[in-house]
Amino acid sequence: MDAKKCTKCGETKSLEEFPKHCRTRDGRESRCRVFKRVSNARWKAKNPEKVREADRKRGTGFSATLFDAAMKQQDNACAICGKTLTSGRAADSAAADHCHETGACRGVLCAQCNRGLGHFGDDIGRLEKVISYLTSPPVHPTMAAVCNGVSKEEAREIVTETGVIRIP
Repeated sequence: MDAKKCTKCGETKSLEEFPKHCRTRDGRESRCRVFKRVSNARWKAKNPEKVREADRKRGTGFSATLFDAAMKQQDNACAICGKTLTSGRAADSAAADHCHETGACRGVLCAQCNRGLGHFGDDIGRLEKVISYLTSPPVHPTMAAVCNGVSKEEAREIVTETGVIRIP
């Protein structure tokens, strides 16, 4: 079994302990996997903005320039709910929205609205049903009585043929 000395930690290890690299003579990196993992973690801790930028670019295709332009065009507000956007991981933090089918950038949303679209699979039909449900929810008579202060007897009197009432 061939071995190699790590240029960073100084230990001699088997070649399998070194990540593959197409441009080296032996086909392996000069740093061992353990040292590479540690040094990468240190770099990421020192460069969180670069990490976020790379993650955003890889995940959505939004470059920093495009993201900043979209934020400026939207007055730093979510394109759906209008919340003022911040950076970070809070519910009002800016999230780059993109079409999952085409990869096209659509705009900047707050994290809540972006997750909401994701939960509904960007499906317009499902979102229209959500709107219909929110504007006129079907309620079982017992639920109507409890939720709206109506007695069970009164609720039963206004039940439709399907057994479901609609709250105005």
